[in-house]
Amino acid sequence: MRSPDIRCFVRAAAFSAVVFAAQASAQVFGQGDGVSAVVDESATITLQDVKDRPLEDVLKLIRDRSGANILLAPGVDAKVTISFSGVPWREALELVAENAGCIVTETRGRVFRVDKPMSVSFSFQDTDIRSVIQAIAKASQANIVVAPDVTGLVTMEIRERPWRDALDNVVKTLNFTVVEEERGVLRIVSPSSLTEQLETRVFELKYLRPKSTYVASIKTDFAVGEAKKPSNDPVVDFPLLTALKKHLSKSGELDYFDKQNAIFVKDTKPTLDRISEVISRLDIEPAQIFIDVKFVTSNVGDDLDLAFGVDDGVTATLTGAAIPSKVPFNLGPGGFDDEIYPSELDGPFGGALVNDLTLKTGLLDFRSTRLAIRLKQTMNNVEVIQAPKLITLDHQEATVFVGDIIRYAETDAATNQAGGLAFSVKEAESSPVETGFQLLVIPHVVPGSNKILMTVIPQARFLSGTSDPNLPGFNLFGVEGATISLPQITSQTVVTNMMLESGQTGVIGGLITDRTSSLVTKVPGLGDLPYVGFFFRRTQDVSTQNHLLVLLTPHIIRGSIESRENLSRVLAEDQSKSEQEWMESAQAAGTPAGQ
Repeated sequence: MRSPDIRCFVRAAAFSAVVFAAQASAQVFGQGDGVSAVVDESATITLQDVKDRPLEDVLKLIRDRSGANILLAPGVDAKVTISFSGVPWREALELVAENAGCIVTETRGRVFRVDKPMSVSFSFQDTDIRSVIQAIAKASQANIVVAPDVTGLVTMEIRERPWRDALDNVVKTLNFTVVEEERGVLRIVSPSSLTEQLETRVFELKYLRPKSTYVASIKTDFAVGEAKKPSNDPVVDFPLLTALKKHLSKSGELDYFDKQNAIFVKDTKPTLDRISEVISRLDIEPAQIFIDVKFVTSNVGDDLDLAFGVDDGVTATLTGAAIPSKVPFNLGPGGFDDEIYPSELDGPFGGALVNDLTLKTGLLDFRSTRLAIRLKQTMNNVEVIQAPKLITLDHQEATVFVGDIIRYAETDAATNQAGGLAFSVKEAESSPVETGFQLLVIPHVVPGSNKILMTVIPQARFLSGTSDPNLPGFNLFGVEGATISLPQITSQTVVTNMMLESGQTGVIGGLITDRTSSLVTKVPGLGDLPYVGFFFRRTQDVSTQNHLLVLLTPHIIRGSIESRENLSRVLAEDQSKSEQEWMESAQAAGTPAGQ
């Protein structure tokens, strides 16, 4: 009899085997997360001196590199001898198939089938087209049905060409068409007969859709043009509908259902097949672009300091000689100081009070005075003031704004019934003003590469007024006793286009703003004295240059796996930064980092 521990072990082993089998089944049928179904459109293929390699092995290399669904038809046994470098995977697939004597057919769901059709050679002179079609069907063993109205004579000379190419060229010579039915049956009919054989097909779109209701934009006077707002008309907002209507026959119809994002088409089967091919090539998952942005500032300051004392930097000193003076007191009686300077007879104690006074007459002596002029330049550390992060789709504009929206008022004067002026306060017409940082980016991924073309418009706006002491950033204006405060806005805008590799950082610099300010410190009372107050004041003029840098690092994200990896990387960086800032704050406060 088995012990309970052994029974538990057997049950656990059986459960693990079931889980393992389920996971293996998921991987085989593509239901798990281990395999990404997203095609890497930027994948490139390099084949150096490939000689007599099996076609299946070369296709597997292209399949693994691109992620595309590439199938090799059963029974195809071909060799490949080829050499090329850095070719986009789609073109590489065509080159390899052609080298092996095969063709590539794209079916629904973006499945690429590589097949090796039978090659035929024919020579006909003024032969009935029905006999030529019958000869091609017999040689290729294809199922071909010919309509009764298909008649005419053809002359052809074809050597070692795929039988389907030979059939299509023969049929087109007399303006007939090939209709491919289900299960590989081909019908040869005249185009006029197809108008009575209209079919209906619904195409559900996955990624293609009309322009969004909300469009990113930026207000600037330095760029012409803006994003077009949607008109709520699918024909206008959805260029795909206009393009597909050009493929319709005279009897064809096309309608769009916005809620289902589906296209309803009624037309002939060849037309429906062409529309299906166009949609399958265009309705593919777009790449996402993750953009890491940093607004970085640094400033350089020049100080002119007029003061007493010694400081570092360049110092110039001025020492004065002894200057005899009777100001403000005149020695002896008869001066204005007799009224404020006590005499020996004043006071209840007489001369005793005079002898105890600390106020003495004397000379103004400048020999111990030293005037220092200090000039110095300071360079502050680089500071990241904003670090927004964006994720947007390929060919879609995106914007981010970080800042303040400031509203301000103005005085409105109107004549009242008594003939006087009545004043009221209302919001100014140009209010509000936005201060902060905004970035508009429109990325375009170059097909078949990891390069990104980007239209970039960074803009920095801030208040720079100085004359209003109560409202920082505002200037005070006055007319006939009335005053008004208005904001002064300093704006820095760049409109540029750049091309970057995925993960490469682009820098926009050279945005410099000059600021000048004065700082006055003085001894209370003495600093305001006329003539001599200068020696009890300290004036410091500071001129600062602010340098603004914009750093952009785009990353192409294809599929959910890369998106999760990128999000994990960003969260790890933010956590590391937060831990470092916490440790710095703890050390500055004198608290051990571990407490």
